[in-house]
Amino acid sequence: MRLGDWARVVQLIEQGAGNDQMLKKAYKNLGDYSAERQKWAKAAKYFSLAQDNEALVDAFYRLEDTINLEKLITVLPENSPILDLLAEKL
Repeated sequence: MRLGDWARVVQLIEQGAGNDQMLKKAYKNLGDYSAERQKWAKAAKYFSLAQDNEALVDAFYRLEDTINLEKLITVLPENSPILDLLAEKL
């Protein structure tokens, strides 16, 4: 984690070296890394695994993936502030 090799961190955690919190953090960082390089499909995959819905909305928006944006509506809690962001994007 100190070196920032998040792909290796995921590998180690999947082998039993960590917990779910660490795994989510690693996926989030891989998503951020992919987003910085404009690889939105990959970023969306990692944000989904990290359960980072706000970043996922942005990735789907940049991919112009309205189908998955609409699917997020059913997943998010009723009072989620992300719903406002989602409505704005749609």
